Amino acid sequence: MRKRRALELIEEMRRPGKALRHPDDGYPIAPPYPVGPKTERAIRSVMRVLLPEGDAPRNPELDERVYRQMLVSLQYMSKSTAQGILSVFHLLEWIPVTRFGRPSRLSKLSRDEGSEIFRAIESSPLLPVRLLLLAPKALIFSSYFDQPEVHEALGYEPRKFTLDRIALRQRIIEHGDADEEDEIHHTEALR
Repeated sequence: MRKRRALELIEEMRRPGKALRHPDDGYPIAPPYPVGPKTERAIRSVMRVLLPEGDAPRNPELDERVYRQMLVSLQYMSKSTAQGILSVFHLLEWIPVTRFGRPSRLSKLSRDEGSEIFRAIESSPLLPVRLLLLAPKALIFSSYFDQPEVHEALGYEPRKFTLDRIALRQRIIEHGDADEEDEIHHTEALR
């Protein structure tokens, strides 16, 4: 009896879930990575320069959720990786003073002045300099583009996409190879 129940549980776990965006499935989300006020200022100044304005969704509450999600993401990285990324934020906070002759750090400059500095970094002939913005952009944009109002503005429905991929996987398992339009080139790994 216990063995049968255990097998039923295993089979149940193998079935796809409901593909909810933020399910209450008992798995706790990590707390935000702890940062001090100087690190927070550095992160928020880079966010201010990089996050879109104009018609794009932006408001203080959204920015706060992006900031929090970024810090939660850092908890899932090794300590040295998280600290390395935070060090890059600090470097970007002070780079206007050290490399661009500006009288102040990034948090004191206008958004346009910060954008000008970031464009100069991105067009540097030196690859390591150009890569300075890679991790901050990845962290900021992955958090920003994961917000519901951004999905809505883009016309993106992640739950539908996930359910469609689950149905595709089930079809491949039951009926064989994927069709060309499925864009799956490794169906043997799905079996």
